[in-house]
Amino acid sequence: MDVKKFWKYLTTDSSKTKKKTSKKEVEVNSRQSTTIKKLSSPTVLLILINSILGSSLFFVPGYGIAYSGAASIIAWIALFVIATFMMLYIGELVSLHPTSGGTYEFCKRAYGRAGSFFAGWLIWVAGNFGMALGIVAAAEYLLPVSFPNYFLLRIIFTIVLVIAFNYFAFRGINFGATVLVVFGIISLVVLVLMTLPSFIDFPALFSGMVKSPFDLELFKPFFRSEGGGIFAFLGLSLFLISESFFGFEIITYMANEVKEPKKLYKLMVWAMIISGVLMTIYVISSFGTVSYHDYINNPRPFAVQAAKTLGNFGQNFIILGVVLVSISASAGWPIVGSRLIRAMSADKLFPKQFAVLHPKHRSPYRAVYFQTIAVLIFSWFIFRGYIVNWNNPYRTIYLIYVVLSMIVLSLVLLAVPILRKKE
Repeated sequence: MDVKKFWKYLTTDSSKTKKKTSKKEVEVNSRQSTTIKKLSSPTVLLILINSILGSSLFFVPGYGIAYSGAASIIAWIALFVIATFMMLYIGELVSLHPTSGGTYEFCKRAYGRAGSFFAGWLIWVAGNFGMALGIVAAAEYLLPVSFPNYFLLRIIFTIVLVIAFNYFAFRGINFGATVLVVFGIISLVVLVLMTLPSFIDFPALFSGMVKSPFDLELFKPFFRSEGGGIFAFLGLSLFLISESFFGFEIITYMANEVKEPKKLYKLMVWAMIISGVLMTIYVISSFGTVSYHDYINNPRPFAVQAAKTLGNFGQNFIILGVVLVSISASAGWPIVGSRLIRAMSADKLFPKQFAVLHPKHRSPYRAVYFQTIAVLIFSWFIFRGYIVNWNNPYRTIYLIYVVLSMIVLSLVLLAVPILRKKE
């Protein structure tokens, strides 16, 4: 099948009984659910926690400590305090407008057609970069450079995961939500296994002794700069770790599938508080078990922490767990991305045929096909950076992703006062 035939397949109805896609098929009611079984509050809470924690739990702390040392803990606390207040704002929007259009829908209501075009494509680019980063990070954790043919295996690993996650989205919201809940449970289990042994030496405890591998000496010096430089580097650390609370937007695209949308306001706030507390405790535990030198020079500082607290067997188990956590947030983007494409198609910002739902799974399956190809291309950007010897390709794409996401977040936050005046 050549490119022309493939594009024709994507943009035309494959049904033998209809030669043209009817207007009714592509008509989109963003508030209407696509599933019979609605998402319960505990399910929504787990999906939110998974999406927030999975996006950055194990690789982002290194960015903070690189510039501020142990003092980056201050940046972590400040970040989640700010993020919690943001959820008060965004939760208001989601509760009032529970649609499948998510953050794109908010921007459309606030800024009109031109603004929604800009916001929609910005969200789409940022989301694809985010998923690509999560999967490539997992590939790097699982297949270090010491592994034979590691680069080729990383590419194969990425292709398999991208196809698998988009298949979950193709199967519909219930199947996709179940996968996200399972990943949420895995994230919490791995987090507990990483954190508790850093404070309590369980083998010693079972022997009748109270010991702890946690070492306060590793926090010295707490500040690695002086005077105004402290605030400058804390600000830089805050920016670099800001990706840690991204991921919450997934529920804005699933709001029409929630059993009690009025509770989304509280659920988003609680999810951010719980994630903030868990993340901060984990960061403190890692700073007390992993030296500054290891954080800067070891690409997998979490493995160093696991080796010190759980031994070699525990380290291998944690590495596998970290890989699963790293890809957990990426599992949500095919659902979000396909719904975003569907919403944009309904507004004629994309070919309208991409808004068609699958007759059995009720998923925007053509948008899912398109997303699969798009994420593979975005993932190739990162791998291409390694081939042409960019200076740290992963961090380069990561910074682009953070800047784009910050612009999107600003547009969503500014939409609140605008919509208050309009509505």
